Amino acid sequence: MLCKKFCLDNIYFISFTAFFLLGGCRHSADNLHLCDSKDTDSLLFYKQIEQIPYQLLNENKIDSAILITQQILDYCEQHENSGDGNIDSLKISANNAMGFIYNTIDQKDKALEYYHEAEHVIRRINDMEWLQKTYLNIADTYYGKCDFMQTVNYYRKALWLSDSLNFNMNRSFIYVGLGIVYANLKNYKLSDYYYQIVEKQFDSLKGYVRIYFSNNRAIYYYQTKEYDKALEWLRKAKYFLRESPKDLFIDAQVESNIGEMLLLLHQPDSAKVHLDRAANIFLSPDAGISEKFYINGLYASMYLEKNNLKEAEKLLTASYPTDEIYPNYLYYNNERLATLYAKKGDYRKAYEYRTKTNFYNDSVLSNATQNNIAEIEIRYSRDTSILRRDILVAQRNRELAELKHFNTVIYISGLGSLTVVAIFLLYYKQKRNLQFARQIATIAGLRMENVRNRISPHFTFNALNAVLPALQHYNELAQPLQLLVQSIRSNLMVSEKISIPLSHEIEMVRNFISLYESTGLRRANVRWLISENVDMNIQIPSMSIQIPVENALKYAFTDIDTDNCVSIKIDRNREKEYIKIEIEDNGVGLGNVASSASSKGTGHGLKILYKTIELLNTKNAHKLLFSICNAGNADSEKKGTIVTLSVPIHFKYVV
Repeated sequence: MLCKKFCLDNIYFISFTAFFLLGGCRHSADNLHLCDSKDTDSLLFYKQIEQIPYQLLNENKIDSAILITQQILDYCEQHENSGDGNIDSLKISANNAMGFIYNTIDQKDKALEYYHEAEHVIRRINDMEWLQKTYLNIADTYYGKCDFMQTVNYYRKALWLSDSLNFNMNRSFIYVGLGIVYANLKNYKLSDYYYQIVEKQFDSLKGYVRIYFSNNRAIYYYQTKEYDKALEWLRKAKYFLRESPKDLFIDAQVESNIGEMLLLLHQPDSAKVHLDRAANIFLSPDAGISEKFYINGLYASMYLEKNNLKEAEKLLTASYPTDEIYPNYLYYNNERLATLYAKKGDYRKAYEYRTKTNFYNDSVLSNATQNNIAEIEIRYSRDTSILRRDILVAQRNRELAELKHFNTVIYISGLGSLTVVAIFLLYYKQKRNLQFARQIATIAGLRMENVRNRISPHFTFNALNAVLPALQHYNELAQPLQLLVQSIRSNLMVSEKISIPLSHEIEMVRNFISLYESTGLRRANVRWLISENVDMNIQIPSMSIQIPVENALKYAFTDIDTDNCVSIKIDRNREKEYIKIEIEDNGVGLGNVASSASSKGTGHGLKILYKTIELLNTKNAHKLLFSICNAGNADSEKKGTIVTLSVPIHFKYVV
């Protein structure tokens, strides 16, 4: 099977991210003589040698790489209280380098200790660029431990920095990392989404980033069993390696993966050529136990393909210290053993090893893991908005403080002359009024953002309440869970916007209705009546259709009846001055709906919608008109509720 080191525990392609981010040295280790020995206690000397451990690691000189990196860390400890910011920067770099080294030799807990020490120093000096790089390295290390929840956690933290601070560095690595995780969780749709983001800008990627993407794109096609496409991307990686400085382990990794793909395409003789090239590195004395176990496993697959069961069994049953081997390698070894014994007719042993592989898959793809990752996505999507709001508030407060100080200075300096005072007071009074008006507008915008952020959990809780009961009765949870997460993500994206096109709002409502109906709790038929003269690109307040439709489906009907109906009518008036949106149901009526809603829901949806319209109307001469009333009167037999929203054609969504 295509090397999971390349996927789950890939210290040369996944943690290779760290090598690229940290600027891995491609010069000879002979650069140690750059400074004379008398200068070995100078900052300049250690800055000159800080990249050499990466080259030593590339040459399999692990002990030497650790020794030099430790010397750098010792120097930083000795000068920790010097107050020199360059010492902190050097310490961060050395801790990341040491983490990379230990990650490479599969001591991942040790690697995490150094990465978290780097994170501690970074937070003290508030270097966001280093923080993002370190988050990526931590994510890669947790990925090597098969801890997908923490992997997504740190990828999302890195993406959080990008979204909140407009910090676009390393986005390609983040998206590829997320694509890798979701591919392993068999969420291929979401995985492909992240890969396509990077693939659209593939031609603009540089050197090793192309290699990194090509190899991991190949793993995606391997997992979706599109082996020809996987082989195509692996050959691209090999081509780009020719244009890059020589890296023996990465070359060997690409060769082994090409060999494995050829095995899957039933070309064992061609595969052997590439496996032999990889074996020159992975079976060398300097290679780790996992590398040897991995390449021998591929040779075993080749022998199984040729029905040479004796040689295959010899390789698969060889003794190894299992505590030094990546878990996923053991998984594939068990899978090969199951195939071996099935071919030999020993079905008891075949069943035993097949059971072990199934247990591994179940643990990786458990519902708990899926749900925890979905929770992390929701939390960090919301935290992005909150952090951005806090940054804006702090910035505005600072500007107000500076303005107050500036005005005070002007008033004091103006006391020397009545004429000068009068002129300056008039001038700065006008300027202050203008700035004050801008501040009020900013505060109103922040109030609006707080209002929008309250809509997101409103939908989240309603959606969860709709789907979770269905999950209790079905064994197959993947499809409703995926639909739920997609709906939540769509709602989160909308919640940060004041207005959206009518077409987007309609699409979101249709998706919500599909989600609601998928639970089996459908209480009413939904009819859409949209006139042809309606401009689908017109902006309307976000969730202005979603909230009334959601309330109607939840509260308007006390039982299931084929006559239950929710009608959504959208039309343009004869004078073509506004769009009229009308949501009508034939349910219990407004009074009973209010009673039902107060006992079942949070009660925030309509309040937030009213508040949104109130804020928007303050800046427009032609107002948004919003009303809720009963369909009939006290003497009428007609029941139900009508919600009406009139949107002026040229309404401006400003605060």
